[in-house]
Amino acid sequence: MYLKPSYNFVKIQLSVERQRRRSGPIEHCLKPSHLDGKDKMNYKSVRLMTDPQVICLLRSKNQDAEATIAYLEMMRDVVDAFTEEALTSDERIMQIWKWVFFLRIWRQYLRDSGGYSVSNNFLTLNCYYCIELNAHALIQMIRYF
Repeated sequence: MYLKPSYNFVKIQLSVERQRRRSGPIEHCLKPSHLDGKDKMNYKSVRLMTDPQVICLLRSKNQDAEATIAYLEMMRDVVDAFTEEALTSDERIMQIWKWVFFLRIWRQYLRDSGGYSVSNNFLTLNCYYCIELNAHALIQMIRYF
C-alpha cells in the first residue's frame, strides 16, 4: 500500500463525501452533516465515518482512497482501544500502539525528506500528542488496575 506523505482533512472529507454520493443510503448511514468539519466535537459523526461498512465501501469502490482508509481506521482503532468492552488488554494495547508507531514513522519520514513539512503534511501536533499520551496512559491504566 502506498500512502502519499500528506494529511489533509479536506481531502479526506471529499473522499468520504464522494463515496457517500456514489452509494445509496442503504449502504451507509452518512449524511452531509456528518462530514461537516465545523462541529469538531461531533462524536456520532466520527463513529459513523469510521464504521467498518463505510471503510469497506471506500476500499471496494475507490482505488485512490488508501490514505483516507488508513486515517479512518486509525480514528476507529484509537477510540475503540478505550471504548470497546469486548477487547482484551493486549488487544487494546496493540490497537492503539500500531498507530503510534505508524505516526512516529510518518512524522520522521516528513522530517527527513526535504520536500515535505510536518506542519503542512501531518496531523496537528495536538492530535498527535493526544494519541501518544493516551497510548502511554492506557498502559499505565492496565498496569495499575
